[in-house]
Amino acid sequence: MANKDKTRDFNLDDLIRNYRGVEEQDVDTKDLIPSGPVGQDVSTFIMQHYDRVLILERNTSIGEAAYRLLKAEGYNVEWEMDRNSALETLKAEDFSTVLVSEGYGADALFIRDQIRQLGMPVNVRTFKDFGTVILGHEEADAVKKLRRAFHHLIDFTMRFLESFHPPMVGHAREVARIAREVAIRMELLPDAVDGITISAYLHEMPELQERYKPFWKKTEDIFGDLELAFPEWTVRDFTQAMQYPFPLEETLQHMQERFDGKGYPDGLEAEAIPIGCRIIAPIDIFMTMISSTTSGPSMSRGEALDQLIMDSGSAFDPTVVEIIVGILKKELTEGEGTEYRETLLMVDSLGDDDLQKIQLREEGYVVLSASTPGTGIEKLNHDDPFMIISDIDLSEGDGFQLLDFVRKKSSRPDMPFVIMSARNDPNFIAKAFRAGADDYLPRPCAKDMLLARLARTIARAKGQRTTLAERKGVTGSLKDLGIMELIQVLGAGMKSAMITINHGGIEGRIALSEGRIVYSKTEDHEGEDAFYTLLNWDEGEFNLHMNVQPPKENITMKNDMLLLEGFRRKDEHRRQSTE
Repeated sequence: MANKDKTRDFNLDDLIRNYRGVEEQDVDTKDLIPSGPVGQDVSTFIMQHYDRVLILERNTSIGEAAYRLLKAEGYNVEWEMDRNSALETLKAEDFSTVLVSEGYGADALFIRDQIRQLGMPVNVRTFKDFGTVILGHEEADAVKKLRRAFHHLIDFTMRFLESFHPPMVGHAREVARIAREVAIRMELLPDAVDGITISAYLHEMPELQERYKPFWKKTEDIFGDLELAFPEWTVRDFTQAMQYPFPLEETLQHMQERFDGKGYPDGLEAEAIPIGCRIIAPIDIFMTMISSTTSGPSMSRGEALDQLIMDSGSAFDPTVVEIIVGILKKELTEGEGTEYRETLLMVDSLGDDDLQKIQLREEGYVVLSASTPGTGIEKLNHDDPFMIISDIDLSEGDGFQLLDFVRKKSSRPDMPFVIMSARNDPNFIAKAFRAGADDYLPRPCAKDMLLARLARTIARAKGQRTTLAERKGVTGSLKDLGIMELIQVLGAGMKSAMITINHGGIEGRIALSEGRIVYSKTEDHEGEDAFYTLLNWDEGEFNLHMNVQPPKENITMKNDMLLLEGFRRKDEHRRQSTE
């Protein structure tokens, strides 16, 4: 009788509350539950029916399926699609467990950190793949194998097509590799990562079609008795035939958009531009800038990265560029003989093992250390660093004395100089800029901000120097790099340049202003007729000079319409020459 009364008197809600309160302590929770059959039932009840679970999953289909699966098993389940909403739900209600897909590891870290700060007794668990749980391991594995097979097929197809133009071999694969890495770091959904990878493989298909025409001409010559027609197709034809579950057509059609809204065909701006375009475009430009299609690489990898940084916020998405630079810069610093290790002189009283110095060394910078203006000047004269980063408060003197020496008495008065100080007084900041500082950073400075601001300052400083193209121009052969490729690169980067072409002793010129073709001239023609003539020149030498203004503007058509008409006339000219 006594045992019966004891069992009847315990309060289930209090028991659950006590159970949750000690589950993270070194207390055996079995001691909280009555013994016997009733205790066994109560244990199951607590562990299942009263165990509240919060699912954090961004994918609607997977989230709904996981919710129904756990609900059917008797769990008390809630589901949120973003981490901020999940955190608010956790604050408002009691949960024992949060389930987060492993693909969103940053969400799990965020939730775990917030729970720790708020002192909530909640477990955070990551699942390798909700989709695997729902579909079953065999079906999920089959889907993954199909995706891998499709990617391998696309990779093989592009390498085969690139083989008709050797300078392009490997271009699509490298762009796809970097684009995939960027998409993963941006924590995009797995389907989006795969779609962007496929788009990156296919982004040069229209250009490859144009490159294939000479080989088709040989086929026509061999089978002259047959009526053959060159297979004309559009990006839309190709993407619709693929039926891939990602907006490939939209991505491929907007590759020429600019982040500032000055691109084409629709003048989309910022995040209105499809994410695939924002990722692929700067990578494609980077690979084109370093490709060995002229007498040598048109730019070193370091110079090409600097150019991406300078175009960040205007031509390209700054968030994407920051990730790309991080990936490529790490690869550069891990390679042998990298040219992207600027030497920085940091002047402060924090010693050589300061966290900010360690972070910069991890990113590949060579960091020198000094503690006074005097020792800073000695290392400036002896080691010739690329940039100085100085605190205001030094053990002897201050950073303004060093800044004044650099600007007025050193052999490099224009060298980049950044102030990094714990002083956030607007008067000090204004004084630093009046004295000639290039930037002012807080101390301590978040690593991402530090790297981004220094990279921008370095790129700006390098941009102020005369570039290789401005000093002597870039020369090359039209057999290696055609007029169309030159215009595409300059147009995508919104560059101003003059292209001078020598074809068997005949000279012609094409000028671009901020990426738009505005001028063309040959010995016999001017304007659009001259441009159409130059497009037919497949042999000869070219010389490219950047930032050269044309004597006048004699072309008003948009680039895409001009090129389209040029290709039509070129094809017509080829047909007439074979008749």
